[in-house]
Amino acid sequence: MARIDGLAAVLAVVLLVSCKTKADAVIEGHEDLFKSEFLHHSLLSRGDIIELQIYNGDLVNDYFFQRSKEAFRLTRDSLQFAITDIAGYAGVDTADESKYARQLEDIVRQLYLKMQQADVHSFTSEFHKFGIDLVINIKDEKLVYVTDPARVTNPEWVKFLQQSKQVKEHWYVYKTP
Repeated sequence: MARIDGLAAVLAVVLLVSCKTKADAVIEGHEDLFKSEFLHHSLLSRGDIIELQIYNGDLVNDYFFQRSKEAFRLTRDSLQFAITDIAGYAGVDTADESKYARQLEDIVRQLYLKMQQADVHSFTSEFHKFGIDLVINIKDEKLVYVTDPARVTNPEWVKFLQQSKQVKEHWYVYKTP
């Protein structure tokens, strides 16, 4: 009888571990990265074109890069605020155009590499005004970070969260069809 109880316990542990989603593992290994470096940013890849968006409240700066292997070349930007207004970017030299481009290319390269290391396809903070602070796309799941669910009042986003599984405080996983 003790042997059966032991076997049942082992099976229960195996089932719990195997029920973990890809998203669970990604959150466990990279939560600090997501909150410190992905929040208030979007990084989207469309073939060799990479778009970086940096948010400052309702304002957004768009930066477009051409990617070739691991090299990134700034091709254009669209600015709504001075990037130096953001604490983490205070050192960006906006007076020297070539230095400005190199600094932004370094920023996007580092974010892109961190994204790949975390096995993330893309991430966005574009829905922050709806209370959705960060959406991270991984394989066939979306990780959603919401600091205050009470701020989510848009019916579509409320439904989205209801169809998602809360896996940790502030974190939801939505399995894409």
